[in-house]
Amino acid sequence: MIRIRVATFNVRNLFLPGSLDLGQGQGQGATVKRRAELRALARGLELADADVVALQEVGSLAALAAVNQLLSQPYPYLYLIPGNSVRGIHLAFASRFPGSLSSHRHLDLRDERGEVLEDYATAADAAMDTAKVLRLQRDLLRLDLCINDRPISFFNLHLKSPNQPRWCRLTAQELRLAECRLVAGVTEQFETEQPGSALLVLGDFNDPWPAAALQPLAALGLRRPQRRTPASSAESYWPRAITIDHILLNAAALELSLDSGWQVIDDKRARRGSDHCPVVLELQIPDASGA
Repeated sequence: MIRIRVATFNVRNLFLPGSLDLGQGQGQGATVKRRAELRALARGLELADADVVALQEVGSLAALAAVNQLLSQPYPYLYLIPGNSVRGIHLAFASRFPGSLSSHRHLDLRDERGEVLEDYATAADAAMDTAKVLRLQRDLLRLDLCINDRPISFFNLHLKSPNQPRWCRLTAQELRLAECRLVAGVTEQFETEQPGSALLVLGDFNDPWPAAALQPLAALGLRRPQRRTPASSAESYWPRAITIDHILLNAAALELSLDSGWQVIDDKRARRGSDHCPVVLELQIPDASGA
């Protein structure tokens, strides 16, 4: 039986100076990380001390590697697949275990009746009344690992932010709800195809748990363990003192979670790297024989 630590961490606009991976992000508030900010992110990761980290807002694998090189024990496995973000902020994983990665960026968003959702992509589209099919704002990135001879899957997400142009048809909350509906469908299919397998859905939900837009996930039976006690006053999104970064578990994963619960890793020096703090949870994984 082994213990592992799992974390989620929004590293906020992880772009390197002089990089070409900003895409359209420069016009939407994206900025590059200076050396001191990279060191601050590395400090946050060091303090989290996780074996598997789901990361959000990563500009490129090279940018993630630059932070990884600053760690006293760099992660041997870094994973990233570019998603749908027009800002060039993608989902990634850092892991001490080898695994396989898959993307769901191609899936369409649907309403409660199953109809495909459409909206304007730009102000010019709105003026021309030309709508396009909607997909996840970023992605739903799945990492499959085998730890102690047991399969465990991690679904990394970054849901729609509260910001939404006035010319859009749908509100940010309606989009977030549609994204959660899609995530619930994907994870439900996963559990049907792989009954009894442990899965975690983790990342930046852009909403406290369990907000109205996150109800499809709660209805599916995904649960957030209790917070570590005694609870600290720290919240994961420190500018607003709220926790919007979560680690949700299905029934099989809940059986692996320790009573110690989840915690926010808050550190003043690490805050220089991001407006989010890492959220960490410990799991205890028996081997295939149950020992």
